[in-house]
Amino acid sequence: MSCQDKSIKGLPADCMPQQECLDAMQIYRLTLETILKAMHKMLASLPQAEVPGATCRIPTSCPAGFTGRYTVQPGDSMFLIAQRCGVSLQSLINANPQITDPSQIFPCDVLCVPLQCANQDSLPGSTTCRIPGACPVGFTGRYTVQPGDSMFLIAQRCGISLQSLINANPQITDPGQLVPCDVLCVPLQCANQGTCRMPTSCPAGFPGRYTVQPGDSMFLIAQRCGISLQSLINANPQITDPGQLVPCDVLCVPPQCAN
Repeated sequence: MSCQDKSIKGLPADCMPQQECLDAMQIYRLTLETILKAMHKMLASLPQAEVPGATCRIPTSCPAGFTGRYTVQPGDSMFLIAQRCGVSLQSLINANPQITDPSQIFPCDVLCVPLQCANQDSLPGSTTCRIPGACPVGFTGRYTVQPGDSMFLIAQRCGISLQSLINANPQITDPGQLVPCDVLCVPLQCANQGTCRMPTSCPAGFPGRYTVQPGDSMFLIAQRCGISLQSLINANPQITDPGQLVPCDVLCVPPQCAN
């Protein structure tokens, strides 16, 4: 083959000797492959969009060390979730065989994760958050557990001993197992809520339960759930002022946006 036989686009046919022409074509091919590989990696790292009609994948059981449940959120990836949970990507993949392609996860998929980074109730046989009936002297504040929390970390942030925090919260029967939405008695200076308001029952179409998080509003929750603000307000008469939500308030929501 010569330059006359196989010219490179944009160059004259007799631009260079045969060997130089072949070398140039080889470089061009390798450069294109490099660009294509880089684009593939970039696309694989982008947040996965929800696919209309996609079926939520939920584990039937979870292995030891991964007994928490995490509902995938928009923008999540297995890699990012593993980082937040402080576990290796491979261990997270191994704990979730229901996810046949770990590079493809969708909002509403449920993963088995360590308890400290669960975002839904994960206690075997339990469907309710653990909330103290009363708090002892010195621990009259209320703190709603967040993903990543542990009794040790909360005690450190509150400037108290781990044992005193454990003693103030007998409703937490295993201090090594906290679930987001559990409520702890803490010193007032590190409380993150007022009085929790919980529905006694939920109406048709709103059987899910959602524990309000810092920064939430009825409007934002209604948007995330894909429902009207008024329908969310009507389903939650326990919230007497819809403009005032407190972290730890529990709302009746459609099942797809329960936490």
